[in-house]
Order: sequence, then C-alpha cells, then structure tokens
Amino acid sequence: MTYSIVAFDADTSQWGVAVASKAMCVGAHVPWGAGAIGAVATQAYHDLRYGFEGLQALRDGRRAGDVVDHLPAALAELPEP
Repeated sequence: MTYSIVAFDADTSQWGVAVASKAMCVGAHVPWGAGAIGAVATQAYHDLRYGFEGLQALRDGRRAGDVVDHLPAALAELPEP
C-alpha cells in the first residue's frame, strides 16, 4: 500500500509532497516538487514523464485539475523513454 500527500502553505506560497510505501525506492519515482510552482505525486503508475511533464505544465501556468486531465493524453502522444 502507498500513501501520498501534496500540501500548500498559503502564507509562504510553498508546496510540499511526501510518500510512504512498502515499495523500495518509491521516493525516487513518486514525489515531485518545485518550490513556488507546485507538487505532483505520480502514485500507482509512476512513469517518470508524469513528474517532469506535470511540473512543466504547472510552470506553464496550468491549473492542477487541468494537469491531471492533460497528462495521460499528452504522454500517450510521446514515444516511450
């Protein structure tokens, strides 16, 4: 079982992300964060592109819900790494 949490501190405009799991090395694949930009947890299907592309979409100004909707279709169009 794996648990992930993404949190935002409105006073400092900082994001955080954490993950706990029985799976080894989950911290290298699931949590993604970028200071005042946002955070992504790619739990369950942790294609590393979801982290890279998710943070880039947030940097580009997409809202979190739009990123969730956008990523599966956008990554389906890209070649596998």
